Amino acid sequence: LPHRALQGLMRRADFLVLPSRDEAFGLVLVEALAAGIPVLAARVGGVPEVVRGGREGLLVPPRDPAALARAARRLWADRGLRGRLAAAALRRSEDFTCLGDCAAYARLAGLRPGGRVAVLVWEDPGDQTAKAILLNAVAGLRALGFRPTGRAWAGAGGGAAPLARLAARRPEAWLVFVLRYSTAPVLTGFCEKNRVRPVVLLC
Repeated sequence: LPHRALQGLMRRADFLVLPSRDEAFGLVLVEALAAGIPVLAARVGGVPEVVRGGREGLLVPPRDPAALARAARRLWADRGLRGRLAAAALRRSEDFTCLGDCAAYARLAGLRPGGRVAVLVWEDPGDQTAKAILLNAVAGLRALGFRPTGRAWAGAGGGAAPLARLAARRPEAWLVFVLRYSTAPVLTGFCEKNRVRPVVLLC
């Protein structure tokens, strides 16, 4: 689905279930919080850092289908509980806004409001996570008064042509999210050739 359609669909859901066996962060959790819906998830990886058990959702042990089923039945049957968790989820989503991060990036780059920023997500253009990151970053920069231009691109087979097209717009700064590491040499080669000195932030 297009990302906007996905958001609309999520807002109509009663709750989100994420029974991952492994999860580094879980961007879909933040999207659920922003949509104001409770979360039922396995307590793995970074999930408890995003959703606090009993506050924005229910967390169960991983690889425990019986516990998952019990929690799902509880959420399905208790509308009041869903309402409380949903309200808390919406409040919690404000902790994950892109605005603070975008402001920090702009300060690091010495950029002032009105400046042109090239936003690049280094991933397959069809990837939903890549689209979400790109949309959030562009929205955050616009809200802060910058002029972003963005493209989600994997780099595979395309050489540096898309980078050159972005560079032709003469951005004053670049904000790059690297999600696909196998093609990163194309990106580093572009930086070396154009004497771009990146400020590297690891998350």
